[in-house]
Amino acid sequence: MCKRFRQKIRFKPQRPIPKKPNFHVPEKTDFIEKFNINLGDESKTEKFIENLRELISIMFAIVLALGLEKFNQTEFSPYDLFVLLLAYSLVISSWWGYHWGRIQGPPEKNTLCYLIDFILVITYWFLINKTQNILFLMSAYIFIFFLYFLWEKIRFLNERNTIIKNAAYNNFKFTLFFLFLFILFYLLKTENIKIYLQIENVNFYELWNHNIIEYLILIIISFTTFHYRLEISRIYKSTE
Repeated sequence: MCKRFRQKIRFKPQRPIPKKPNFHVPEKTDFIEKFNINLGDESKTEKFIENLRELISIMFAIVLALGLEKFNQTEFSPYDLFVLLLAYSLVISSWWGYHWGRIQGPPEKNTLCYLIDFILVITYWFLINKTQNILFLMSAYIFIFFLYFLWEKIRFLNERNTIIKNAAYNNFKFTLFFLFLFILFYLLKTENIKIYLQIENVNFYELWNHNIIEYLILIIISFTTFHYRLEISRIYKSTE
């Protein structure tokens, strides 16, 4: 009885389970990691980083001070004043965001991010002093928000943090929006595309020549910039 039972029960040898390929995802990108600031001593590294932050703060102060000289001009059209205030508000909000990040977030330890900070501050100076042309203003906004995206992207490649990833994606969305706005405005502004609409005996193209559409673009930019600051603050206040 036991022999028959043993004969009926046969254990088939199990096939070896194939091992999954080991795709190693590095926590840090080697190229980005080469630019990390490391003086060999943690206290010295932190002191050097703090000096870099102080230098950027001084550059911000210089740009804001030089921007105030623009308000001393005797001749100011309402349009020029609106453009200058818009540019100045972006610089102030960027200053606020930079110093808020200094207090809230960990110290940035990558040289590339500080290089982007220097380029941004210089761009802010051009933005305040070259505000007569709205196309230049819009081009500067595209460049600035693209630098915002690069800044967060470098941090993500260095730290692999979900919050930083969301911030980079958010900056990329706003960069695309300003690019779309620039292309739309440029196409409407060129001689190849003219829009004529008769609305209550008012010619749309006449309004265009009187900067009504440019005022509308400036209003859109101002509200978009304000919305961006709310979004980026919400992202950094969230948990992973």
